[in-house]
Amino acid sequence: MWYNKCVDLLTVSVTARESAGEPYTLVEIVGEADVTNTDDLRRLLDEEVAQQPRTLIIDLSGLRFMDSSALHALLRVNRSLDRQGGVLALVSPQPAVAKILRLTTADRLIRNDVYHLPQGPPSYVTGRVALIGDAAHACLPTAGQGAATALEDAICVGRLIARPVREGIPLAAALTTFDQARRPRGQRIVRTAMTIARFGADLGPGWRQTARDTVLRLLPPALMLRGGASIARWTPPA
Repeated sequence: MWYNKCVDLLTVSVTARESAGEPYTLVEIVGEADVTNTDDLRRLLDEEVAQQPRTLIIDLSGLRFMDSSALHALLRVNRSLDRQGGVLALVSPQPAVAKILRLTTADRLIRNDVYHLPQGPPSYVTGRVALIGDAAHACLPTAGQGAATALEDAICVGRLIARPVREGIPLAAALTTFDQARRPRGQRIVRTAMTIARFGADLGPGWRQTARDTVLRLLPPALMLRGGASIARWTPPA
């Protein structure tokens, strides 16, 4: 049996094999594993663990970069297999990945999950309820807009919902206005945060960081300020 699944910047191949009459599962991971694709990687690995293999071998020879979230996914697999009486083997890591594995033992790993809504809900309003804050537009922390957008939401709830309703506007109409005002901006900030994560915080080691840093040094400060103005500047509704 063999199959191949691709997630963002990552390819995972799974093969069922046999050695000396003993079956084992070989998982080959190629690419870069970071916070942007670890959830998908974790799901793929969980599917294999659910098959209760006696031996699960993960070939890391094609893995160029791995952050702490991917490391936690591997530790999770190890714990699950251990409970089932199975064995996990990590083989052929590249030097950068081998160093992470060597320096970060399970007892030294601190895991703080980052959850975000890449697409977001189709509406920030459902029935008589308005979604605000992370319930509506949870984004990666790379844009630095989480608390700011929650405060914006609070202002808009007062000015676009509470005040109009107090003045006699139907609640449904006020909620529709709130959704139309807040959702495009919330979705834009979520996309911006993902872009910053991809090309900034989670770019991976090596030439990519060098190229990014070189480009950033060459960009005029005014151009960078204009690039962030679409999310950093906001005018409250009247």
